Amino acid sequence: MKTFLKCALCLVLAISLAGCGAISTIMTPDLEENRILRDLNIESYAASGVTQSAWGSNTGYQVDSTSITNRENTEYDNLKMQSVYIDTVISNKSFQVSSSWILGYELHDGEWIMVDSLETQRNIQPIGGIDDDKVLERVPTYFQTIDQDPVKDISGKTLKLQDLYKKNLTYELLSNEITGQSGTAKISISSLDGFAAYEGVITVSFAWDGSDWEISGASATRDSYDADYSSLIGTWVGTLENTSHGRNSSCYGGRGTPVVLTFKEVDSVAMTAIADIAFLAHAHAVATNSEESNAGDIVITLTDVLVPVKPGQKTTLQSVKDPAVCEISVTYGENGTLTAETRSREPMWFSWLIDTFSMEKTTTEQ
Repeated sequence: MKTFLKCALCLVLAISLAGCGAISTIMTPDLEENRILRDLNIESYAASGVTQSAWGSNTGYQVDSTSITNRENTEYDNLKMQSVYIDTVISNKSFQVSSSWILGYELHDGEWIMVDSLETQRNIQPIGGIDDDKVLERVPTYFQTIDQDPVKDISGKTLKLQDLYKKNLTYELLSNEITGQSGTAKISISSLDGFAAYEGVITVSFAWDGSDWEISGASATRDSYDADYSSLIGTWVGTLENTSHGRNSSCYGGRGTPVVLTFKEVDSVAMTAIADIAFLAHAHAVATNSEESNAGDIVITLTDVLVPVKPGQKTTLQSVKDPAVCEISVTYGENGTLTAETRSREPMWFSWLIDTFSMEKTTTEQ
């Protein structure tokens, strides 16, 4: 009888313990999907600056999809835990970003508490090319890439785009074929440095490196390095700026008869030009008093003269011995200005009567 009662008591105890376990299982709360997605807060992630691209847009991301792919329940030292696996996709006009996440939860006092959030994988893919404006922003950077393999002129001098196009640089996008994982862009470039004009086309290649676009190559057409001095072509008329005739007196005949230079042709390779030249020579002695003109003033006219073109230098264009000993020189200013100087030999004292003119282009020859 005692044995029977003992067995019955054990049976009741076992049933009670089993019932308590069932109640414990029933009381474990569900970790709802909406709660998990709120904890992940993918919208905040999308707005946080997911990409740091130098070429594409880093803003305007929208959530395309969010899905829970798996859950793992574990228990350690009576602590219930759950790991939630999530895949997300966000995108903007430039990129699509696919990410994998693990959210870790622990059950405390009947409530699930998120204790960890980890992005385990991120994959960025371009869904468009590079915007035209972004392509054009980096023209000086393309010059640096191209200049790593510099070009030499016929004299062996190294030519670099960074030097040739450092003043008054303009550029225009000719084509943008950057799509998918690679592509190229073509850009016309031009620059005016004094009288030297440069024009050419550069081609830039891009490749996707897994996180952003990178420049994979760049080149320039050969004519990009050739200076064109045709901006000289046209008629230039002088304004008398200064006289140096000695004896504190001057003849101002150059006011009414200024220097006129007409550049008809320019050879930018030989650095020469064909020009017509007209200027006043003082074939007279220095006047006792300053005068507006003198009977000894003579207009010298020269046609189709071959003259040198030397930017930044003072250059003699022509020397004349008859009907007066005189010469004319010009200075091609580096900023695109032109000045002329005439020198006339005074017949009595053999000193030089010097007139200086600032030149202004009045017409452009066709």
